[in-house]
Amino acid sequence: GGIAVSEGTVVFGSSDGNVYALDTNGNWKWTFRTENMVWSTPTIVDGIVYIGSLDHRMYAIFLQDGLPRWTKPFQAGGAITSSPVVTAGKVFFGSFDHKFYALDADSGVQLEVYEGDSWFWSNPVTDGKRIYAASMSGVLFSLDLARGGVWREVYDLGDHIISTPVLIDGSVIVTSDGGLVYTLDPETGQPESPAYNVGAEVRAPLGGTTDTVYVNAMDEQVWAIRVGGRQQELWHTGTADEN
Repeated sequence: GGIAVSEGTVVFGSSDGNVYALDTNGNWKWTFRTENMVWSTPTIVDGIVYIGSLDHRMYAIFLQDGLPRWTKPFQAGGAITSSPVVTAGKVFFGSFDHKFYALDADSGVQLEVYEGDSWFWSNPVTDGKRIYAASMSGVLFSLDLARGGVWREVYDLGDHIISTPVLIDGSVIVTSDGGLVYTLDPETGQPESPAYNVGAEVRAPLGGTTDTVYVNAMDEQVWAIRVGGRQQELWHTGTADEN
């Protein structure tokens, strides 16, 4: 998992089962114990840290002192590696039990649950109108918040999705473990242009600017691909070139 920083506090999980908080000078503030490894990146909203664990639980922790916000953590049916989206008073995340959950942010009580078709490993992303969640089966799902939570299959990439998608200029950019990078129309779910093949597995989250997606592939190559219209490679380079 990655690091989240808020209000002068640096928060991260560890494979030793703990969530740690430091101040920005590196001084320890608190430690919160879970029952298994923590691979989820924290999401911090309004002074609360939301983070999942391989112990199947989603936790809410006060940023200030590391005490639990909820009476008890939410118990899912599988491990949680994805980082939650917190919006409109709800916590959204997927689990290895093939389900995508919506919890009340204040209490941790389950409000809705949506059926997927495989593990949800990567992080969901949102444009404020929809939440996009990619499954290990290769299917990208969307949850339409504006329409009262309509859950649907957007597109089937046909290969595992481990990388977290990115939203660029109204489009959803998502890649499969096979290295195909797709630009999808969020309304129709269809590709806006042919997929671009970087020729290697992609598991790291995608990065993006206003018109460019950046891909960190497993063959030590980093790619910059212009999106919008036909996808176009701008450059690619690798750590081997530098070393």
